[in-house]
Amino acid sequence: MKEKIQPRLKKWHVISLIILVLTASVLTVLPGMVKNYLVKNSEELVGRRIGLEKLTINYFRFSVAARNFDLYEQNQKDVFIHLDELHVDFEPWRLLRNEYAFAGISLVKPEVSLMYTGQAFNFSDLMTSSDTVAIEEENTDPVKYVVRNFSISDGYLRYEDKTVASVSELKSLSLTIPEIAWDNSSSELGAGFILGENGKVQISGNLDQKRGRYSVSLSTEQIDIGPFQAISNLIWMQVQ
Repeated sequence: MKEKIQPRLKKWHVISLIILVLTASVLTVLPGMVKNYLVKNSEELVGRRIGLEKLTINYFRFSVAARNFDLYEQNQKDVFIHLDELHVDFEPWRLLRNEYAFAGISLVKPEVSLMYTGQAFNFSDLMTSSDTVAIEEENTDPVKYVVRNFSISDGYLRYEDKTVASVSELKSLSLTIPEIAWDNSSSELGAGFILGENGKVQISGNLDQKRGRYSVSLSTEQIDIGPFQAISNLIWMQVQ
C-alpha cells in the first residue's frame, strides 16, 4: 500500500503569504491611525482643534472619504466648519506628467459659521501673513492641476456681525463644476442657494483659467443683499 504524500508549501510561498497578510493588516488599520494622528495633533498641524468620526481609504480606486469632520473655533467648543461627508478621488498616474489630478471632489452638507467682532474675523488666525513668510520663486512654471466633478451639496453659511448685531444665512447651497484645469479655456459652473427666508439665487458661468477671464449669469428672486455687501467689503480688507 502506497503511502500518501502530503503536499508541502514551499518556503517562498510561506514568505509571500506572510508578507501579504502583514500588508493587508497595515492597509486595514492605516486609515484609523491617520485619523487618530490628525485629531490628536490637530492644534500643532492647523492651529485649531479638529474632530473626525471616520476616515476611509479605497486603495483600488485611489479615493479618500471623511465623515463628520469638524474644525472648531479658538475656544475649542464652538464649530467653525462642519462637513457631513467629504469624498476625494485621485488620479495618481497623472503625477508622471507633473499634474495634480482629481477625478472628483464632493462636499456633502458643509456648514460654515463666519463671525466679525469689529477687529477681526473668526478665521483671521488661520491666515498666514504675507509679511512673515518669504517665498523665493525659483521655478516660474505654472502649477498643473485638473479637477473634475467638483460639487457642494446642501451647504449652509451663517454670518454674524457683532458690531451691528446682525445675522445672515445662506441655505441649501449647491455648486457644481464639471471640470477646471490649469490649461482649460472653458469651465462651466452652476450654483444656487437660499438667502434669508424667501430669497433664491441661481448662478451659472464660464471660467477661462488660461486667460484669467470669466463670465457669470445671475438670477435672483425676493432677496435682500444689503447685509452681504458688508461681508465682501470686510473680507477684502482682511486679505489685503
